[in-house]
Amino acid sequence: MFMNEDFKKIVIAQLKTISSSEEQLNYQKNVPIADVPAELFCGWFYDVYHPETDLFKSTFSEDEQKVLADFNDFFEKREDKIPTTSLEEMKKNIEWNEVMEKAKETLKLLNWQNKIT
Repeated sequence: MFMNEDFKKIVIAQLKTISSSEEQLNYQKNVPIADVPAELFCGWFYDVYHPETDLFKSTFSEDEQKVLADFNDFFEKREDKIPTTSLEEMKKNIEWNEVMEKAKETLKLLNWQNKIT
């Protein structure tokens, strides 16, 4: 079972990876068997973003939950337009670049851009 602080670090780390080309490339380099596009999607939609759970509600303030919901909605609206065949193809996609920028904005809004995960 996750503790709130551990869960928060995982969510922040996921947002940081989504927001950063460098982090994505490092992930691909360091975990060559990983399907990085699938990991980025699954990491957010299936692993961390569960706003209905007690863990999520007890980890994040109402304001943080609203900002995370905004990011999730933004990402969800573009999900079907982002190719997941390869990281290289994904990074050329305008919608993915918009999601990356939104993740950066989300980190800044929550003052998490310098949090160590």
